[in-house]
Amino acid sequence: MKNLQFSLPVFNKKKKEKTRIGLDWGFSSLKVVVLESRDDKHILKEAKIIQLPSKELNLNSLLKDLDLSVGVNLGVCGPNVMIRYTSMARMNEAEFKNSLRYEAASHFPFSIDKLNIDGVILKDMPDNQMLVMLAAAKKDFIQQRLKLFQEAKIKVNILDIDSLALINAFNYTHPHTKENNILSGAITLLNIGASVTNTNVLEDGIPHFSRDINIAGNDFARESSRTISITNFVSEIRKSFDYYESSSAAVINKIFLSGGGSLAAGLVEELEKNLGIQIEQWDPFSNFEFAVGLDEQDIRKNSARFAVAVGLALRQCQ
Repeated sequence: MKNLQFSLPVFNKKKKEKTRIGLDWGFSSLKVVVLESRDDKHILKEAKIIQLPSKELNLNSLLKDLDLSVGVNLGVCGPNVMIRYTSMARMNEAEFKNSLRYEAASHFPFSIDKLNIDGVILKDMPDNQMLVMLAAAKKDFIQQRLKLFQEAKIKVNILDIDSLALINAFNYTHPHTKENNILSGAITLLNIGASVTNTNVLEDGIPHFSRDINIAGNDFARESSRTISITNFVSEIRKSFDYYESSSAAVINKIFLSGGGSLAAGLVEELEKNLGIQIEQWDPFSNFEFAVGLDEQDIRKNSARFAVAVGLALRQCQ
C-alpha cells in the first residue's frame, strides 16, 4: 500500500464488476455506500452514515457491520489536495504519463518529491492541443490517512479526490446526451459538506474547473452568523464563476446541489436569490436498484449526503 498513487477516473465508464465500497470521510461522519455490480447494473446493498467519535478512532469498531474483505475506495479533500486543469500539446497516453512529473512541477506550489501525483487526458482541443487534469496530494497527509487503514488491516483499493468522485457520481446519474438539454453549456456541482464545499464546473460532462471553499454546512447552522456566512459563500462562488467564465466561452447556467450542508432550511432559495442561477438538488441514487430489505424512503431522504460515497463506490480497480 505504501506505493499507492491516485487513480483518477475515466468518467462515465462502466465495466463488469462485483462488490465495491465507497468511503467518504467527512468532518464529523463516515458516509458508506456498498454497491454490487451485475453487468451494467448497480444494486445498492448498503448506505449508512457513521458518526465519528470525538476521541480515539477505531476503524474496525466503526465498520464492524461491513464485509471489508473486498477493500474500500477512499476519498480525500482539503488544503493538502489540489486539482489543476491545463492545456498541453497533443500526445498519447504513454507520452502524457512520461511527462506528468515535469508538467506538474509548474502547477503545484510544493516540491514534486513531496507529492503523490496523477493526471488524465480529458479531451482534444483545437491547434493540436489537449485539455488535461492534474491532481496532487501531499505525501505526509496521504500516509497519515492510510496508516489508520493499514493498522486496521483494511485494504484501500483506490484513493480518489472527493471532487472527482462527485463528478463520477453525477455523470452516472446524468449521462450527457445531445437530447439532455439541462446539461447544455456549463453547469456547476456544489457539494456542501460540514466544513468544505467542493465546487466543480462541467461542460458536456467533462470537468474544467475544481475548487474547495472553506465555507459549508457548519457555518450555515449557526444562526448568529448565518447571514454573514451565506454572503461570504455567495462571494466565493461568484469569484469561482468569474474566474472560469473569464477564460471560457461558456456561461454557467445551472447549479446542481448535494452534500449534507445543502439540506439547511431555506438555503436553496437564498442561494438562488443571491446568485440569480437555477439550483437543483439531485439524487445520487436515482439510477440504482435497491437491495431487498433496505429502507429506500429513509435513504432517499438523506441521499444528498451520499454523493461522494456513491462516486467512490462506482470506481473500479484499473
